[in-house]
Amino acid sequence: MLDQIINFATPSTGTSWSLSATFVLLSTLVTLIALGALTALVVKRREMQPLKIKSPLLLAIFLVGNMVTVLLIMFVMINVEVCYAQGTCNSGLRSLAEICGYLLVCFAEPLLLLSFMFRFVRIRKIFDAQQIYFEHGVRPSEMIQRYSEKRLSIVLILIVAVLTTAYFLAGSVSLS
Repeated sequence: MLDQIINFATPSTGTSWSLSATFVLLSTLVTLIALGALTALVVKRREMQPLKIKSPLLLAIFLVGNMVTVLLIMFVMINVEVCYAQGTCNSGLRSLAEICGYLLVCFAEPLLLLSFMFRFVRIRKIFDAQQIYFEHGVRPSEMIQRYSEKRLSIVLILIVAVLTTAYFLAGSVSLS
């Protein structure tokens, strides 16, 4: 796959890749491997008590959002290195970088921000429920169900899907 990316991004004039473009690819690869390993560990150990209370599904969504962000930024940076630093550009790479920049704004950023925010709200509500239980001796079941991880994950995915669709529709209308 790395060879396909290099062949796709190589300028048609036959010039070679710069050292910085190679560094972008290698650092992206290392980052994706590290984030992938971390995501796999979170998913594998999600039932362990210290992690379970900290919303492992929302944490995994956040980590996947980070991987998507790194991948999208890699294509934009390769475009910068190949097209602008070297002065020659493949139109396919330029189009790919434009789409990646668009996806970064309308998909990856909302996914990152909302998953972090929902996870924060959930953990905060868990501790609020614990405080209510200690003070009144009554378990606030309704509040716990309202902020369940499954429910927040579904809401998160729906919001990101609607935002991404709306952003793409607005962009396609403005282009026509």
